[in-house]
Amino acid sequence: MIWLVKMKNKAEDLLQGVGSYNFENSVVLISGNEEGLTFKVQNIIFEKIKSSKSVEKIILDYKDLDKSTLKEKVAGQSLFNEFLFIQINNVGEKIISFIDEIKIEGVTIILIGKNIKSSSKAKKYFDLHKKFYSFACYKLSDSFKKKHIDKFIQKIGLVLTKESYWYLVYNSANEFLLLESELEKISVYKKEKIGLDEMIKLLSSTNKLEFDELYFNSIAGSRSKIIGESEKTIRSSSDAYIFLEVVKSFSKIFTKTSEKKLEQNINSLSRNYLPKYLFKQSNNFELAINKFNFEKIVAINKLLQKTELYLRKNDSNYVMIIQRFLLNFSRIIK
Repeated sequence: MIWLVKMKNKAEDLLQGVGSYNFENSVVLISGNEEGLTFKVQNIIFEKIKSSKSVEKIILDYKDLDKSTLKEKVAGQSLFNEFLFIQINNVGEKIISFIDEIKIEGVTIILIGKNIKSSSKAKKYFDLHKKFYSFACYKLSDSFKKKHIDKFIQKIGLVLTKESYWYLVYNSANEFLLLESELEKISVYKKEKIGLDEMIKLLSSTNKLEFDELYFNSIAGSRSKIIGESEKTIRSSSDAYIFLEVVKSFSKIFTKTSEKKLEQNINSLSRNYLPKYLFKQSNNFELAINKFNFEKIVAINKLLQKTELYLRKNDSNYVMIIQRFLLNFSRIIK
């Protein structure tokens, strides 16, 4: 077994064309639970090999595979193609013993291991191997997503207002295929410039801006306003779950502002941490910075956990459950 310390491969680098990879006569482990990104990575590898060779593609399932069968497949010669591309789905830890007994020549083997953990022996084996590769596929990082969006905008010559651009950056999907689908919807929208209202409609059937406004109204508003706004905004159990995700995202933001309160003034924190498409909420955002502290964030996170549990048990009462959450949330941050 040959080992060599090397830098880990990033799926995002592969998507951007960064790095030099030779996938011929090699084995590639693709781990992680982001199925859209997994599909994209394996497709990039297959197309790269197919561009220079005639390739036969074979798809196998690890659950139905033994060593002798895999050896036969690898050793088999195609009558019409010069190279084999073998994809093995659902691989587990013991795949290493399979690979160690095979001569990797005239073949590329792709291993799909959704449940292979980053700390596992198999992952470390491929991370450190001299000739093999390992790509972890999880939700896209914010920095990659922004670069991908910028590249897309530049490529098709799309013109966005400042507010619509930042709404797209903050609210588009972090799953690769969903993001691609959203960008495709935007690309067919024929208009000189896309504003915030158009972007909200294009990006999703759900108006996330309404959820953001409900959140800030719950910080600054009265009990009657919270009840009224929640009835208008939360129209389904799906909306209820999405709104709780909005609350979680803002809790993360206010955790950061709470850490920085002693170093920066309120205006500076607002400029640095308020999502740019929410510029109209700057006053409420600054009010929230003043109100939030670590103790209140811990209390809100506990309340979130309880609310999610209630919602899963009885999601037909989604409006009442969210209203109870908001009233308790409003009480905690006062």
